[in-house]
Amino acid sequence: MKEILEYGAKYAEVGKYPIQYQWTLINGINDGIDEIEALTPLWSRQAILNMIPVNAVDGSPYRRPSTEQIDKIKEACRANGILLKFRDSAAQDVDGGCGQLRARALKRKPALQPAQELKIKR
Repeated sequence: MKEILEYGAKYAEVGKYPIQYQWTLINGINDGIDEIEALTPLWSRQAILNMIPVNAVDGSPYRRPSTEQIDKIKEACRANGILLKFRDSAAQDVDGGCGQLRARALKRKPALQPAQELKIKR
């Protein structure tokens, strides 16, 4: 992982544009301050961290962290000099957030049937 991040930092330096890291926050999995502090030395100063809390989807065990935990993560990023772009999903209350619409659409699709033999007329 360190080698990949070093290549990203070199790319950002040569291209004169910050590399962007994406982080999907998942409650109890990767929402600890310890993750931020462990990764800080690996991120170059020419980087932007795009942080997106996961959206709850029926049937999925993954949930977004609490507002309080998200605020702690934001503060830890600032304290460690990380340029953070935090993306808060809209329309969560109506399952309209990223991933939620797709999950709802997939629920409505009829189950796939086994493939039928294709008969070609000649």
